[in-house]
Formats: sequence, C-alpha cells, structure tokens
Amino acid sequence: MSPLASANTAQLSLGSKMLEAGATKEILKGDDMINEGGITENVVASELASHGHDLTYFEKRGSLEIDFVLNLDGVVTAMEVKSGKHTQAKSLNSIIDNYKTVNRYIKLEKDTTPFENSDKIEYYPLFMGMFL
Repeated sequence: MSPLASANTAQLSLGSKMLEAGATKEILKGDDMINEGGITENVVASELASHGHDLTYFEKRGSLEIDFVLNLDGVVTAMEVKSGKHTQAKSLNSIIDNYKTVNRYIKLEKDTTPFENSDKIEYYPLFMGMFL
C-alpha cells in the first residue's frame, strides 16, 4: 500500500471485511476478542466522510501510522482514534516532531474530557468526532 491511501479504501474496506467475517454476530454477543479499535476507526471515518471530509490514511514503512490526515478549516490535521485502555499515540508525537506541514493534532478517546496538552494535541471524547 502506498504511504497515502484514501480512507475509503484503507479504513472503510477494513470495516466491510470485518462485517463480512461475522463481526456483526460477535459484536451483538459482546465478544471481547472483537477488534474494537478497527470498528471504532470505521465509525469515525464514516461520520467524518458524511460531513464531506476527504480522509487520508498515512503509514510510513510500518513504523508510523496515523488514522486520518484531513483538512479541517484549511488546516492540515492529523487525527488518531483510540477506543481501548491503551491510548498512547507515539505516531502522533512523531508527526509533531517530523512533519511541519501538519499544524493540528487531534486524539479522539473513549473516556476523556476536552483539553489540549502542552504538545498542542487536542483531546476529545469519541462522540465529538461528529462535530469536527
């Protein structure tokens, strides 16, 4: 896969494959082994796309992955989606340090209140993705 791929092919197709593989039944049964992260990323991608955002997935040789790179109000924005207990986002910090064309950093998390840290990363609860 090229470093930049459309979210429609990279993220949304992942959701389709998960549902084809019987994930719907596993979700309804409350199976703890389901890939909650992938499903959550697809929900956020669908919501952002429904608001007209062009989404890009960024990966650099398997060492750096950003869920979404998008234009929010004329600002290149890197966005990470975290649904579980492990909310560390090393890739987002790497983007801050190494990619000066990205000027906004957002992390959507399951259990958080909105705030901005000293690295200028904006934290929002997952549901707020629909307001971006």
